[in-house]
Amino acid sequence: MNELVQRILGELNNNPALRSQPLVKILAESTTKSIELGENPAHIYNGLKSGLVSINESLNDSNLTAIIQNLDTVAKTPEAKVEKIAKAVNLSSKIDAIKESNAYANPIVKTKVDSFNDTLNRGALDFALCESFIKTFSQYGYDSVIKTAVEQVNTYLSENQSTLAVLNTIYRMDSMGSPMYAGVSSDLKNMLITESYSADVVKVKYGTSVPLVTELVNTLSIIESANTGNFTLGEGNYDTKVTNLITPALKTADGLLLYTDNRFLSIRESKGLLGNESKVHVDGAFKIADVDPNYVRTTYGNFYDVCEAYATLGFAKSEDGLGVESKSIRNFTLGFKLNEEKGVDLYINNTKIGTPASVNVSEALALEPNITKAKVAKIVENTNSLFNFEFIKEITNERILSEATLVKLNDSYFICEKVNSADRVWNQVNEFELYEFFKNKFGYDVSPIFKTKIEESVAGLKKIEESKKVILTDITKLEGSVTKLTEAVNVSGIEVSEIKKLESIKESIEATINKLKQDYIALDLSKKK
Repeated sequence: MNELVQRILGELNNNPALRSQPLVKILAESTTKSIELGENPAHIYNGLKSGLVSINESLNDSNLTAIIQNLDTVAKTPEAKVEKIAKAVNLSSKIDAIKESNAYANPIVKTKVDSFNDTLNRGALDFALCESFIKTFSQYGYDSVIKTAVEQVNTYLSENQSTLAVLNTIYRMDSMGSPMYAGVSSDLKNMLITESYSADVVKVKYGTSVPLVTELVNTLSIIESANTGNFTLGEGNYDTKVTNLITPALKTADGLLLYTDNRFLSIRESKGLLGNESKVHVDGAFKIADVDPNYVRTTYGNFYDVCEAYATLGFAKSEDGLGVESKSIRNFTLGFKLNEEKGVDLYINNTKIGTPASVNVSEALALEPNITKAKVAKIVENTNSLFNFEFIKEITNERILSEATLVKLNDSYFICEKVNSADRVWNQVNEFELYEFFKNKFGYDVSPIFKTKIEESVAGLKKIEESKKVILTDITKLEGSVTKLTEAVNVSGIEVSEIKKLESIKESIEATINKLKQDYIALDLSKKK
């Protein structure tokens, strides 16, 4: 904004035809004075533009007309539109309101208001100053004007979390001046203007190989999950990768049967076992178990053949984290990638295939053995057997060789840790245990996702520790009383009746101490819950 105003002033002052016009000269001098006084750049720009339009209504000068048309063109650029979005909270109006309030008479408030105003006038973007505004002025909530301003900014932050995340990413990218981010920033600006962005859209478009994009997808996923209830673990970090499970699956009469980790896995909600399980991992309200492959082959023959083809062709996670693919055939890649509707599309040699019937697999694999052609054909003909499971996440960290699968069923979480190539350990966990598991096993922080539940758990643990501390203090005091009573009983010359009373009191206190110790143990054990 400042650069544009300076450029216009240059044209007004350097163009002989314009600088000779008294009204133009007055406008230029007034604008220059406003800049020197540090007035708000947006106010200066708006005043200059409206002044030019007003003057040109009487002069009808071609030079002024060209300048005004250029301003209109600039206002329509993506950059100008994004800047308008970035200033939507309009902190300047709130600062002006505080200036007119009684609070401004307070020297401390005045200093902070003036400092904030100077920051805005230097071109700082409103959205980036919201947190600072709240922190600076919330302590003066006794003033109704300041209280209202702070509440409005808080509301803006709450209602525009996704917009703020995209804005933050755009301006961080632009500040780096890196060619790697230039195209992405331009696309994000258009998405922001048209409100056509989401975590899945950004992820499908750019994958998870660009750090700032991955960070944005993480943030949007968390925001959208909180609003829609969809399950997310984010996208991971520089070491840890988090992806949805994409695999062949079949809906059965009592649950779900899927092929993963080189085995058939049954997930269902039932009271009893069916007898086809080769190993039961979770036997509670939900049943998670490995299913006997022979049972699957006998009962679900076609599904078994699809899974066998899937395994034989060596499908694995694609490098971009957006799907699975097989590269076991020379010069031929068969894959499935996520689409914006959260389904999966068929890709052959990195080209999206509209329908399986539209591709001639035999022609593409003319030199391959018939068994290979049959396996590929089986997959292509049964693309509807492959699904993207949002409630099943695969977590990997190649640097520390850690792998795990997380299954979310209703409000329950089940972790399958891959201890080695053969052993799997299943555990049901809560949100706080999830946080600790990923922190310790993967170095990945999921606390922003489960913030509320984790804070509840931490508060609960803190309350338990405080209660234990009170009990220990009481025990110490009572044990001191027991010691004094023991000493009193042993003093010579005390009557027998008095000794009996003292011993009775001592026994009562000792019983209380034992009860407190039991309470202490029970509290400590309750932490595990």
